[in-house]
Amino acid sequence: MLHLVSLVINEVMYDPLGAESSAGLYNEAVEIYNEDTLNEVCLDGWRLGDTYDLDPLEVFPDSTILEVCPGCVLSTCVPPGGFAVVLDRDYTNPSSPVPTPYTFPSGTVVMSVSDASIGNGLSQGDSLFLVSAEGDTVDAVGGFPETGDGRSAERRSPLINEFLPSRSPSGHTLGYGNSVSCPYSFSVNLESTLRLASEYEISFTVKNTGIEAARFVGRVLWNGERYSDYDTLLPPDSTARISLRLPLNLVGTNEVSLSLDTTDCDTSDNFAVAHFVAGRPSLVINEINYKGVEWVEIHNAGDWDIILVGARIKDASSFSDSIRAHIRAGGFLVITGDSTFTQHFPTVEPLIASMPRLNDTYDVVAIVEGSEMLDSLTYRSSWGGGENISLERISPFLPSTDSSNWGTCRDPMGGTPGAPNSLSTSVPEEGIKLPAEIFRTGEAIPLAFAYPFKVDHLSAIIYDDFGRMVRRYEFAPRSTVGQVLLDTEGLWRGLYFLHVVVEGEGRSVKRRIRFALK
Repeated sequence: MLHLVSLVINEVMYDPLGAESSAGLYNEAVEIYNEDTLNEVCLDGWRLGDTYDLDPLEVFPDSTILEVCPGCVLSTCVPPGGFAVVLDRDYTNPSSPVPTPYTFPSGTVVMSVSDASIGNGLSQGDSLFLVSAEGDTVDAVGGFPETGDGRSAERRSPLINEFLPSRSPSGHTLGYGNSVSCPYSFSVNLESTLRLASEYEISFTVKNTGIEAARFVGRVLWNGERYSDYDTLLPPDSTARISLRLPLNLVGTNEVSLSLDTTDCDTSDNFAVAHFVAGRPSLVINEINYKGVEWVEIHNAGDWDIILVGARIKDASSFSDSIRAHIRAGGFLVITGDSTFTQHFPTVEPLIASMPRLNDTYDVVAIVEGSEMLDSLTYRSSWGGGENISLERISPFLPSTDSSNWGTCRDPMGGTPGAPNSLSTSVPEEGIKLPAEIFRTGEAIPLAFAYPFKVDHLSAIIYDDFGRMVRRYEFAPRSTVGQVLLDTEGLWRGLYFLHVVVEGEGRSVKRRIRFALK
């Protein structure tokens, strides 16, 4: 049975520096710590060993050890709050290839065992036992982590039966407080990343690896910009999970990082970073006619053909029939459950399938394939559309969930199924492009760009026909291809000039574009 005494096995040097057949035979060591800060504990008649061999503890037999450690104490009594180091009997043997390699602080008690080795010789997989004179097991530990040659396994805390490789530059802390027994210490790890329809889900974990409850203060940066802050109290050995959903609206390499502003014993693990590449979006919900003859258009905005097998359109409560289709790069697929669709658009060949009935005021529209959500949004009638007038997506590069990325179709037919949207602008081969020259007041104008270098900064300034600056926009795309939206809310009808400056990778491009609001 375990006996409630204040002694613990605190550190184990099972792999001393040197080969097992040489120095390893002389320099194995076990540290015992007395938690009691008031009373010493004497170990006469006590035993230490492994599963195969328990050896009586005794005073270290060679007093010449005091020549290399004059402050050491030859005794079997461990002082209050003090340490005793149990050494091989041959630790001071002059024939050792690495004689007396350890430096102990003054006051360290040195002991040995009555046998030639501690237990049956120490190893990583050993279980060690400290047994009282009455035969009670006072402490039992093992196995141990892999430490490497000449590095000890240290106990995190007397209250935590877990050993870690020593962090000390000397490879051990025999006779000292353990290097892994840090009151306040945190480690940050990137746990997972998952690509969703128009977002990346990223999870970080922060673990309190210290031995006391402590508060961590952390900050998340997304593409170098401050995104969120955290201030959380964590008990020892507990973990906090930080999950983020970041939109895929920046084409190119994105970076998200979590760093701690908390000072602890080891700051090397207080930072984690994730990179994800958002390419041209592949499959997006591109146009919805939710009132009248209902239909949904899907657009393959990517560079490769897509084959759907078992995909479904869903709303808040139901699914369509299974969809099997081949959508070419840049192509469209129109899905409807209404056979009168071709009366409105006789030149368009839709896929007829049982469809959920869409609500006239708001609803969820999503496309799923198996357990994967390819794209989704929750529209409202205030976004645009009407009786047999479709709700069009402005840009596949901007989030599906952004209401400013949707608007009422301008085409006289009331929709553009199977064709580019009336509100959209294609990405130029190189340069900057607006979809038209005339826009309605208050609408968001999509500005598309494409360059052979990564655009780190894009500024756009609108001047009226008197040359007065009326609106300024700043964007950080960090991509070679993409689109941004220019809000014109509050601008009057009239002629305007758009001055755009694109910068990145040491290059700068300027462009001036004329447009009108009506």
